[in-house]
Amino acid sequence: MTTNEGGGPPDGRPVSKRGGWLLPGVIVVALALCGWFVARPLVIGWLDPQHNSGARHYLEQTRVRSGFRRIGAAVEGTCRCTLTAYYVGPAGVDPVHVFEGPGLTLQPWPPGSVGDTRPWDFLLTGEGTSQRSGYCNVGIDRYQRSSAPLDYWSLSQRERADFQAGKLDILALDIGCNADGI
Repeated sequence: MTTNEGGGPPDGRPVSKRGGWLLPGVIVVALALCGWFVARPLVIGWLDPQHNSGARHYLEQTRVRSGFRRIGAAVEGTCRCTLTAYYVGPAGVDPVHVFEGPGLTLQPWPPGSVGDTRPWDFLLTGEGTSQRSGYCNVGIDRYQRSSAPLDYWSLSQRERADFQAGKLDILALDIGCNADGI
């Protein structure tokens, strides 16, 4: 250590000739790395638009009827290119009459076309098309009552009890669009 002899602080404090920039350098590098890990997802999101933007556009144009209301949504698949929206409403309503969307056509899933689908019953499959979303594959599924717990959705205790009693159904609207790589 040396004291001020023409090159140190004027207050006479000891100055190290080695490692003077080590601690500030480590701090700068640490802040840069932390900043990168925080900023990286934001930069990627800005540079790379959502992989399921077509599905989101189609969902925005879809109307729900027959007393159903949306209770959640999820991005699906490893491609993050499909979207599933969840709805609760009165049991016994034909799901064909629940959703209305641009160019939406639905038909029953072909018997035996899929294996075990627990916790869902695959009900309908079809397609929809709009100028904003392009061509989309659409599916409608019903959550099986025996597949509780219902912790995935914000349901009241009354709704949970009504679902278990067979008074309510939970439907999933699955959307995957060509514009998103499907």
